[in-house]
Amino acid sequence: MSQPLICIKNLSFGYNASLALDRINLDIQAGEYIGIVGANGGGKTTLIKLILGIIRDSKRAITIQKDTKFGYIPQRLSSTGIDFPAQVGEILKNSFKKFDQNQYQELLKLCQIEDLEHRLITELSGGQRQKVFIAKSLISSPDFLILDEPTTGIDPKYRTKFWTLLKKLNQEQGIGIIIISHDSHEILANANRLILIDQTVKKDSSPAVFGHFH
Repeated sequence: MSQPLICIKNLSFGYNASLALDRINLDIQAGEYIGIVGANGGGKTTLIKLILGIIRDSKRAITIQKDTKFGYIPQRLSSTGIDFPAQVGEILKNSFKKFDQNQYQELLKLCQIEDLEHRLITELSGGQRQKVFIAKSLISSPDFLILDEPTTGIDPKYRTKFWTLLKKLNQEQGIGIIIISHDSHEILANANRLILIDQTVKKDSSPAVFGHFH
């Protein structure tokens, strides 16, 4: 097996006197589709934020290969309203460092949001917004797309389309996926690897041998 893109060795982290993560050891390879599961307060989001550098890993327990790029969709984008009256096309175009018309059109097609280009983001359903956020995160051509509870508030119709898009990005575009989710049925059906986090790694296996979780 090749050198892992992300290597985590004996990672512990706490907020003040409270331990959030305890001796985490994980290797993550390029192109993996990983579901991170576990109870609320178990440290899942903290782990993601440490990987992304949003929270500082002062002991340098996380090693990430040079030039690895991440796209990140935090939980709050799923659970809160968007109150600025901007069109989808404007939001995406303004996210380019240097606008590329061909890449822009490809993203609209890939994420199946061509019909949303001139719609206001405030008018979209939760599922439609999530596809826009994914398109926005793909502008930087990330190696990994990281999503925190992305199906919160999404109706069943768009939830199915959302999972289909993630699988397409992983299988056809080669983009790694790391997703925190409580949607047990969908994560079992789509991810290739499941990691149960409750302060430490309780289980790490393929969905076929993982069993049930809550």
